[in-house]
Amino acid sequence: MTVTGRTILFGILLLIVASCVVLVPSARAQASNPNVATESGHPASGHAFDVKAAVDAYLATIPAEKRARSDAYFEGGYWLQLWDFLSIVVAMWILLRLRWSAWMRDVAERVTRFKALQTALYWVQFALVVAVLIFPLTVYEGFFREHKYGLSNQSFGQWMRDQVVGLAVTLVLGAILLVVLFGLVRRVGKNWWVWGSVVSLIFTAFVVLIAPVFISPLFNTYTKLADPRIREPILSLARANGIPATDVYVFDESRQSDRVSANVSGFAGTLRISLNDNLLKRCSLAGIESTMGHEMGHYVLNHVFKGLVLNGIVMVLTFVLLS
Repeated sequence: MTVTGRTILFGILLLIVASCVVLVPSARAQASNPNVATESGHPASGHAFDVKAAVDAYLATIPAEKRARSDAYFEGGYWLQLWDFLSIVVAMWILLRLRWSAWMRDVAERVTRFKALQTALYWVQFALVVAVLIFPLTVYEGFFREHKYGLSNQSFGQWMRDQVVGLAVTLVLGAILLVVLFGLVRRVGKNWWVWGSVVSLIFTAFVVLIAPVFISPLFNTYTKLADPRIREPILSLARANGIPATDVYVFDESRQSDRVSANVSGFAGTLRISLNDNLLKRCSLAGIESTMGHEMGHYVLNHVFKGLVLNGIVMVLTFVLLS
């Protein structure tokens, strides 16, 4: 692999990992704090609903120490996004400085003469080594800190199982993407960044498409919500807002935490409305509808597609700089 090739590779890998650092905490933030009350009511009919006044009134009912604890958790999470990014940068510096990257390249080239397989083998080595290097921060952030704030129900073994599954998914998807990207680098020459940006954006959309059906079920069990008393109001709300869903799914997040959460994920044929079992157990019907209304708002306001567009802009700018 040439110096230019290694530069492109590390730029792409940095982009991929940095995207994960940004997106994963954002997804976590959708889950509600378990200390927050779970009842919710509707505004009186015929009267304008003052959102700020309602929020202020609700916050006034929460004890000061619980608000401070919640603020500390979320504000600390913002700082952790920075530390996550810096830890990746340090890990990549180590790979280059100690020539581990060159050694992994040589191993891949000795194992096979096929360029595509060399790229895939390099990626597998790279991802495993980086996972080990950043593991201390990962275990603090994902296990010890979550237990400190009472947000995790998992033993260390259960938590590690989810980490291994997530790493396996990363290995497979990352190998597919990088094989295609480096195939483009070899074939289209100096214009690789144009096609690379297009392929990366299409690949990101593909992952969003398949995630509800093929990725999320690796971590939780999804079943169709059978209770029509809860299902029908949710589907009615979906139809009223142009969401073409025919079922509502429940997933067992209680195996991981006591958080209440829900989401509208996927698009086209994989679109799913999902809520976790904690939401069903802890909230009234009004509370469930309120939570689902919030999540449906993300879909109605096209936040997924806007996120893809923003991600695409970052990809283009990064690839331009690398080229």
